[in-house]
Amino acid sequence: MLGEWLVDSWSRIEEARLVYIRENQHSNSLEDEDGEYEGVGDEEPRDNVRLPSSFVHSPAWSAAKVSDCLALRKALGPVTLFITFTTNPNWPEIRSELLPHQTPNDRPDLIVRVFQRYKSAFMKDIEELLGPIKYHVQVTEFQKRGLPHAHFAVACSKVPTSPDDIDKFLSAELPRSGGALRDAVKKHMMHTHDATKSYHRCGWSAHGGKCQYGFPKPVKEQSGFNERGKKLHIFCCRI
Repeated sequence: MLGEWLVDSWSRIEEARLVYIRENQHSNSLEDEDGEYEGVGDEEPRDNVRLPSSFVHSPAWSAAKVSDCLALRKALGPVTLFITFTTNPNWPEIRSELLPHQTPNDRPDLIVRVFQRYKSAFMKDIEELLGPIKYHVQVTEFQKRGLPHAHFAVACSKVPTSPDDIDKFLSAELPRSGGALRDAVKKHMMHTHDATKSYHRCGWSAHGGKCQYGFPKPVKEQSGFNERGKKLHIFCCRI
């Protein structure tokens, strides 16, 4: 199986890197005021292994990435948009390349390549639509079913300052005509409460019909700003 081979090969490479790091640890002792090393014997304990920042997803790697993001925020200002971009397993570029009896999860190589192409095209669309981008930070995650999705924090040079500016590129609207598209939007993109279900992530059934996220939201014909402290929150919902 291709999936098993990929996982096995990745595990072998990862294990080889970890063994190298464990066998080539630098001394992590602290030098005291007299130039003597404290707590160091002839050999450093084998279980005291520190992963460097070059090892992806290590604590040092995460700390370095967070520091870079905070430095960008301090130097170039806050982000304008937070966007989540998700893989659709029914993209024609994926479905057309599947062999008989295959599912998208059987082709992680295909999913990743198509996702990367769509993500690159999406960022180009954002820049063409919103103008120059000062910087953007992205994190790509893989869910348990194997489909990647990316979170973007985008800082635009031209920040929308009025409802009309927002409505030029942002809206939330159900398809006017019925059909598969309207049904898909209502199923996958609307927060609903079902009285027949005993559990809701928002706590609706456990808290007497109160949703902790505040749904359903009031419907508005035009976007607007709701000021909370120093931050401006954008609401946009059309029917």
